[in-house]
Amino acid sequence: MREAEGGLGVARGKKVKFAIDWDVHPTEDSDDAMKRFARVMMKMGDPFQFFSDDDTQPCVQRQWILIGVSEENILDVAWKAWLTIAKVVSEACVWRGGEALDLSLECRHGSESIKVKTYDREEMESYGLLFVEGV
Repeated sequence: MREAEGGLGVARGKKVKFAIDWDVHPTEDSDDAMKRFARVMMKMGDPFQFFSDDDTQPCVQRQWILIGVSEENILDVAWKAWLTIAKVVSEACVWRGGEALDLSLECRHGSESIKVKTYDREEMESYGLLFVEGV
């Protein structure tokens, strides 16, 4: 597995319905990857109908990993590391007579919820991404 993987396709909500592998560099902005993808697909006449008008939205699906550390998404690895350290600190607080720390971290976003970015077709059309002259 590479340090970053990317796929572009269509989603319903945050659930990807169909995607193809697409070379998305780890530091490339998802919006730029979608623009590149849209231009290529529209020049081909949108053969997979990624940009057809139905109840799905074009999307970029990404995952980042730390090669040699874990095969899991980097966000999940960071969460587990934080939780391990927080438990030790919390136990030290209790040992010193204090209260245990709240380890719930309610602001945490699950890796599944940030893997997929969807795009509004109307916005893409307004930027000229879904029209290629002669297609």
